[in-house]
Amino acid sequence: MSGLANLTTFPAALSVGRDARGQMEVGVSVLPSVLGLAGVLYFFGALVLSTALVQVCLWAASEKTNVRAKWLMHATILHIPVLLGLMMYDKVAR
Repeated sequence: MSGLANLTTFPAALSVGRDARGQMEVGVSVLPSVLGLAGVLYFFGALVLSTALVQVCLWAASEKTNVRAKWLMHATILHIPVLLGLMMYDKVAR
């Protein structure tokens, strides 16, 4: 059991800086639109939502408090269902 305490979490194991991770988040979120699986509405919605999530992540990382951690948890929990709903709406609206 004592060996488990030496495990490194995924974000700390990444050697990529904060800005690059945020750019990857935004890039991956708009990928379905770029590949033609979703439309322009999804593209701009994903761009706005992912940029907002990156801003919340940076805000939470700037001062590590319980309140900011809760905001980050809520933002990440809402991010994926809202993106999925936006993709479904965009697919139906066409």
